[in-house]
Amino acid sequence: MTFVKAAVAAAVLVVANISFAADGSERSISQNADFRESQAALKQHREMHETLAKEGRQSDKTGSVQATN
Repeated sequence: MTFVKAAVAAAVLVVANISFAADGSERSISQNADFRESQAALKQHREMHETLAKEGRQSDKTGSVQATN
């Protein structure tokens, strides 16, 4: 009878560890997805600023050319 109790207790611990590990991996996957989304948004924001800066430089050059004419 003691052997059966020990086996049941061990089985309960194994199932608990497996379910905890599965929960942790799901949480990790969702955190990774959030991280990827935030990185994509940051990249898009950076590209927008680079584009605006290039357009600003081009308009500055055009303005200086017009001023000298």
